[in-house]
Amino acid sequence: MGIFSNLFGNKDNSNVFVYSQYANKILAAADIQINDANLLKATVYLCFAQIACLNSISADKTRPFIDNMVEDAKSATLTLKMKVRELANSNDELAKILEDFQEEANIDEDTNINGLAAWNAIYFGFAKDVIVEISNKGEEGPMGAHGYAAIKFLEALRGKGNGNNNFLEVTMLLQEMTGKVIKAFR
Repeated sequence: MGIFSNLFGNKDNSNVFVYSQYANKILAAADIQINDANLLKATVYLCFAQIACLNSISADKTRPFIDNMVEDAKSATLTLKMKVRELANSNDELAKILEDFQEEANIDEDTNINGLAAWNAIYFGFAKDVIVEISNKGEEGPMGAHGYAAIKFLEALRGKGNGNNNFLEVTMLLQEMTGKVIKAFR
């Protein structure tokens, strides 16, 4: 493969690969079951974390690359399948996810959906609030935006108030992932 494989198309350098790899790594480090629903939710929240962290550390200089990164993260979830209810930790969260679907689609908590539908429901339902919260509160803590992003990630997968166990491991993996995401920018 040689030198050009790193510049032109090495899968290890793509953000699709980075998101797939780190969703699995972080779920394992956090001792959270690895299944399609958790991989989907983990990938979306990793995307939220990277958007907030990259904006924080680069003073918005990475903004031109973020749209491509979001598309890559979404691409990492397209083959996943799950029931809508598997994406929610509470009735409030389930209601917010279900709001994203058009009424005529007749989607309820027992409907099987693919990764694209799940991505859209989670991303568009939660992105603005979560990214802004990570950006604003991340500056307060000792681990910065990455530390607060780890808490939000763990709470998204475990439920509100359950973001402390494995916090340090997840923070370190998020920081490591940011380096890989930056290297994969195109």
